[in-house]
Amino acid sequence: VKPETVGEKAAAKVMKYLNYVSDHIPGSVGDVNNMKQQIHSKIICEGLPHFFATVNPADSHNPIAQVLAGREVDLDKLFDAMDDVNEEPSVRAKTMAENQVAGAEFFHLTITKFFDIILDAKRASKIGILGKVKGWYAVVE
Repeated sequence: VKPETVGEKAAAKVMKYLNYVSDHIPGSVGDVNNMKQQIHSKIICEGLPHFFATVNPADSHNPIAQVLAGREVDLDKLFDAMDDVNEEPSVRAKTMAENQVAGAEFFHLTITKFFDIILDAKRASKIGILGKVKGWYAVVE
């Protein structure tokens, strides 16, 4: 939308300055605009993406996150009695709510392993499960 009136032009000018100032503030309009520009540049250089993925690791359902939070997890018991584990979701969720650092560590570990194993970013051949990955763009919310 192109500003037409004097007021709209003044507001657009203020927004331009605010975007410039907020470029490096996470989650701001300026930050989002920067991400859009980066994505457009990537598309121009490498072509349209062929695959989109949203990775949302559920820390309260994962025994690794529970171990990172300091709980003792007996994997044999966990897998032998899957039906008996249903009473524990609130305990697992409370554990993660009380230890946000463990949640952040679990998220970082999961995302890092996604890139290392699924996309094979660390292998010399750079060929993962999805084949050779030419480029990727990640945003953490």
